Amino acid sequence: MHRWITLCTLITVYGLLWTAGAMAQHVIVVQENDTVWSLAKRYRVLPQDIVKANHLKNPDSLKPGIRLRIPAAVKPMVAPATMRKTGVINKDRVCIRYAPGRTDRSITLLDKGHPVVVTARRGNWLQVKLSTGRTGWVRSDLVTVTGTFAMKPSASAGRKVAKRITAAPERKKDSPKRVAVRRRASTRVANREWTTNASSGDSIVRLASRYKGVRYRWGGSSRSGFDCSGFTRYVFRQKTGIELPHSASAQFRRGTPVSRDELQPGDLVFFQTYRRGASHVGIYIGNGKFIHASSAGRRVQIDSLNEGYYRQRYLGARRVTR
Repeated sequence: MHRWITLCTLITVYGLLWTAGAMAQHVIVVQENDTVWSLAKRYRVLPQDIVKANHLKNPDSLKPGIRLRIPAAVKPMVAPATMRKTGVINKDRVCIRYAPGRTDRSITLLDKGHPVVVTARRGNWLQVKLSTGRTGWVRSDLVTVTGTFAMKPSASAGRKVAKRITAAPERKKDSPKRVAVRRRASTRVANREWTTNASSGDSIVRLASRYKGVRYRWGGSSRSGFDCSGFTRYVFRQKTGIELPHSASAQFRRGTPVSRDELQPGDLVFFQTYRRGASHVGIYIGNGKFIHASSAGRRVQIDSLNEGYYRQRYLGARRVTR
């Protein structure tokens, strides 16, 4: 009798645990054009949580028809705004968390110099609003408050400004021909600068090649592990002193656009992989090849621009100089 009661109790507990787990996450079938990023956005979870929950070896490529476990969405704690101050992150790889606690899950990682808006305080934690519009929490010692927002101008001042703007002569739009000429001129200047500093591109490649084989780590930007933009950021900072943002899409907005047939060693090359826009970046090394931190290969490796996975996903290139 005692054994029977024990067995019934275990079955009941197991059933409750199974029900709680089913409520906490659910399984979906991947459809055509689904990506880790689009699924994370749709179900309001972090891409890395989907990768971790499913032990994905190649999150850049999801096959239609496979089943994925979607973890439970985490709702951030949002406190009423009691202040509105400008600030910057003062260290690299700072965790922005869902709630004010060291053990709470991370929303994202920010590097030194990233701007934030401070809106509330809880003990030694600050609530910050990011440039993406999301709200999270960070330790107060990791943020340097730089000032407060200025008061809005009065209505009369606004009218005066409006009058001055209205009175200003309207600038004529440049013709498409003139715009094209100016773009070609800027490209020629960039090419001359790069040719003058050709050794800089070669030195970038030499430094990047030293880290071939270093493991891939999501959010990593040091020799203990890199993700794609963390790798390019580290190499450029070490070799040229140029501070690149820790984001492939943000790096895609830096520098001068370079056509594919004008690529030179040291240029940044970008790809559209698991989401729309620039979501992967590497460094061109010459002969149609580039070096990058690969999430599929789980290490820093060299691949071809002209064949295989990256041929169809090439998006463009940028030349970053001082």
